Amino acid sequence: AMLLDAPKQLPLPYTRFFRLGPALRPGIRRALCIGGGAYSYPRHLLRELPEAAVDVVELDPDVTRIAEEHFALTHDPRLKINHEDARVFLNRDATTYDAVFLDVFWGRAVPFQLATLECFQRIAARLSTDGVLLVNLVSAIEGRRGEFLRAEYTTLRRVFPQVLVFPVLYPDDG
Repeated sequence: AMLLDAPKQLPLPYTRFFRLGPALRPGIRRALCIGGGAYSYPRHLLRELPEAAVDVVELDPDVTRIAEEHFALTHDPRLKINHEDARVFLNRDATTYDAVFLDVFWGRAVPFQLATLECFQRIAARLSTDGVLLVNLVSAIEGRRGEFLRAEYTTLRRVFPQVLVFPVLYPDDG
């Protein structure tokens, strides 16, 4: 999403929560965004962290084309876009990142290859010693509709020493 009258703002609440990345890991020099979408958060990182480089892994080149045509995505030498499956990228690339932003779980179609223990282990291996992973996971917290979140939380706890959950849209409604 992008506000036409305020294109530098982050209009979606969950992207504003991604700002916890630089707060939890000050001095980010290299970030990885898995999932490009409208590229609103990668562009935000480039604006807010002038010393940082941002890599984006976006499966579909048409998503990038649409971001260029309709969401003001322009060339930036600090932005490197990779069009491939993120698991393939993580298995191939050996870059170390201070922050990884995983934004591919939107509810209806979950790329399960990115929800596995092996994938999170690969992401952890790409993080600097004090690096952080932020995940946008569309899910309920409680009940049957929260099963995916609870499964991912359990998987993440097997890899990372600390996992925090922040309900974004309806914090009082589990």
